[in-house]
Amino acid sequence: MPSDGPWLPLDGRRFSQAFPTDVTLTPDVVLVFDAALLPERSLLSRVQTRARARPCGPFRDVAELTEEIDMVVAAGPGSPTASVTMELLAAHGVQRVVSVGTAAATSEATSDGQVCLVARATLAAATSPYPGDGGLRCGPLFDQLRSAADAQAAALTTLWPFRVDASEVATRAGAVIEMEAATLHAVAEAVGVTIESLVVISDRYRADGWQVGDATQTRSGLDRAVEIAVAGLNTTR
Repeated sequence: MPSDGPWLPLDGRRFSQAFPTDVTLTPDVVLVFDAALLPERSLLSRVQTRARARPCGPFRDVAELTEEIDMVVAAGPGSPTASVTMELLAAHGVQRVVSVGTAAATSEATSDGQVCLVARATLAAATSPYPGDGGLRCGPLFDQLRSAADAQAAALTTLWPFRVDASEVATRAGAVIEMEAATLHAVAEAVGVTIESLVVISDRYRADGWQVGDATQTRSGLDRAVEIAVAGLNTTR
């Protein structure tokens, strides 16, 4: 990552060398921000495997989805955490990532629980010292995910979690508002990781405030998004 001051750049590889962990990850990862999406295990299974539970190091948790795909739970939501997480994923040898998160709709054309593939992610200029547009997404993984997602969406990524400028939203009709995609894509490009992002409509942004969506439909959409992510990674390997 470029440095604009007299400091030496510190990327995820140097951090991992300075603070080594015994975390091992598959080259393909599904990245989530909610630990509730971890694969369910019975209490007996958790007790039996606790002694050999996988280390999670700098991440909130790590779980095996298949022999070739791990699920990583980020330490928290938001753009700053997303930046650090992507650096550390690259440092641990991850090559491809599909992130799964939630987003607020700004259009009535979307419904609660709808799975949208991010076709373009832009940092909100009002909250970012380095506004930018990563351009339209493309590639085999994007094409495979597009065939399974409900829709494509342009994402407006807020640098400050839970804060968005109403005037900027007004200029981006139909965009979804979320907190990680543009940052994940920018850092992934810098560290040489392939990434695509799926977001699930969980709430709505209106001029008079936020409206929380149906929690059951959101959870169903998130589970389906994880399935789409796994299938996409498997098909394009």
